[in-house]
Amino acid sequence: MISACEEKGIALLQISRNQYYRDILAEVMQILFNEKARLLDYYHMVHVQFTKLAMSQPTFIQIIQLLEQLIENPVALFNNQRELVCATIPWGESPILLKKEGIQQQDYMTYSYEMHWALLDKDSGEKRYLLTAKVPNIGNDYYYLTVVQRNKGIENMDYMAIENAISFLQMELIKKFAISEVQQNYMNDLIDDLMTGKITSREKMRDALEYLRLSYQEQYRVVVIQLLPQNSKWDETQYKKHMKRFVDKFQSYWQQSLYRIRSDRIILILQSTSFDIRSFKKKIAEIVPLVLGEFAFDTFHYRIVISEQGSVTELHKYSIQVLKAIHLTGIIRVMNLIFSQGTA
Repeated sequence: MISACEEKGIALLQISRNQYYRDILAEVMQILFNEKARLLDYYHMVHVQFTKLAMSQPTFIQIIQLLEQLIENPVALFNNQRELVCATIPWGESPILLKKEGIQQQDYMTYSYEMHWALLDKDSGEKRYLLTAKVPNIGNDYYYLTVVQRNKGIENMDYMAIENAISFLQMELIKKFAISEVQQNYMNDLIDDLMTGKITSREKMRDALEYLRLSYQEQYRVVVIQLLPQNSKWDETQYKKHMKRFVDKFQSYWQQSLYRIRSDRIILILQSTSFDIRSFKKKIAEIVPLVLGEFAFDTFHYRIVISEQGSVTELHKYSIQVLKAIHLTGIIRVMNLIFSQGTA
């Protein structure tokens, strides 16, 4: 037994005949209980800190800064397009992922994790392990929380802090989504009123334009974009999700814009004061393929109709034009880019 234990590196203990097993078990169990109590105390401390922070309506950066303090490693948050939202350290170019490492799912892991060996900085050649966790979000795709193992390895206790951070980030995302839904619904009502000519008093028109950030002095065009997935069928929820992703990306190219998603159509009100019709068409024709090219979820046919140019008081007239035109394109099954000057 001694030789076998020495060869295999197994601890071998000799117990006196006068030693009761119950005494040994009591000592061992006490150690295990103490460790459990330590873990529970740490979890309680972490949860209390995040709860106190949540009461102050924190920003994303404040949440990940608290996480950095607890796990002693830098943290970053990315959106559904893998674009940096915030980070606790200066963050230049995206890390180059070299190799995916296996990570065993433990009982205390509620969320999904991935571990990558990555090149952080080309100039310095710094390589680190990155732990990435998905942060679920309603109404859109996942956000991604990334921990850089720069100062020390990630220990089991660190996951308690990471799990709490993900939960509270998710709560903030839900709050943000709920607020944006209320705001967008109100904007939708105002846009519908403008497009149907329901706003008749000058005072109500002034309030609506102020909220929508439109101006009497500027010129606008109404643009309708219809996206038609080529290889799949979407339900209403999927349509809304993909349309919102399209609009978010479109607005990064054309910031002075309002949108209204209705069924399978995106209705845009775009400021066009500085564009003639040719340059306006050209810009639209450049942006739409760029935006669609960034989405890998499907292949699209798309239809686009552009109205005449006019003031905000004429939007209802131009809205009728483009909606009739987009309906007509569906009847004649034109599956490409269509521009309308006046009527289609």
